[in-house]
Amino acid sequence: MPEVGKDVARSLVGMTLLVLGAVTLIAFLPGEGSLTTWFRDTVAPWFGTLRWLLPFVLLAGGWYLEWGPGKTPGSGWGLTILGIAIAYVGLLGAASVLIRAGNGRGAGGGVSAGGSAAAGNVSPRASANPPNVLRVSKVPAFMCRSSLTC
Repeated sequence: MPEVGKDVARSLVGMTLLVLGAVTLIAFLPGEGSLTTWFRDTVAPWFGTLRWLLPFVLLAGGWYLEWGPGKTPGSGWGLTILGIAIAYVGLLGAASVLIRAGNGRGAGGGVSAGGSAAAGNVSPRASANPPNVLRVSKVPAFMCRSSLTC
């Protein structure tokens, strides 16, 4: 496999984020196509109500790498993108702890605001309502690692 330069790698990651953000935004728009329905049904349980923020996070990350400050040499764009991802996962975790209705489901009977990924449910056999103590302890750790609160 041929080596690519740092600028090419940054540009490829940026374009990938932009394309994923655009596809995600289009998939979340109202429609009943088979691909959009599959995508929505696949992503919605993992990200809950905050799935609407996902395409904008992806588009902002792509913009940062392609046209924003991440384009300058030595900008540390890899750590910045990692920090954005960790901050988004931390937001999902905080939302799953703070926004709860009923028995861990949203008001409409769906998944809570943070989704299954934030609740720690990584398999269909996982508990539908894990203890809050585990989720609360994850949120500060994610926020500290992304330099939001530490």
